[in-house]
Amino acid sequence: MCVQICEGLSYLHQIRIIHCDLKGANVLVSDEGKPFLTDFGASLLSDRTLGFTQTTDGPSFTVRWSAAEIIDQTSAPTEASDVYALGMTIYETMTGQIPYYGKHESNVVRLVTVKREPPERPKCMSSEDESRDKLWKLLVCCWSFEPTLRPNAAGVATAIKKINWSQHLV
Repeated sequence: MCVQICEGLSYLHQIRIIHCDLKGANVLVSDEGKPFLTDFGASLLSDRTLGFTQTTDGPSFTVRWSAAEIIDQTSAPTEASDVYALGMTIYETMTGQIPYYGKHESNVVRLVTVKREPPERPKCMSSEDESRDKLWKLLVCCWSFEPTLRPNAAGVATAIKKINWSQHLV
């Protein structure tokens, strides 16, 4: 399922759409187990030449899935900020918990923007399990503080496919 979410986001990026609010709650799963990205209310066309204007008065983002540059408003949403949220969505899918579970949102803001800390590594992503360790390292890349160091969504899908998941479902 994680690969399909990556591929869906990659498709959006190919057609120049930035989702801007990717999170588990915005992924619906069919009876057949196929994920569908939803809630495009905050989405943007990445082609800035179209001259669209923002219709909301303030920032529109979900803190636990948002990159530092979105939270501190030093950058408009980009494909890289979507990939940050993709990493958090994969984390949520694999752990069954929202990112930074148990932490107050104001603390999450500080952890992301000041301390530059990713969520704590959960036990289900033990470094003793090679597949889970590779996935964790990939997620950490998605959460890079420097947006240019994040992989693109297609690259995340490819990396997940390359992991030996013989004993796991992704």
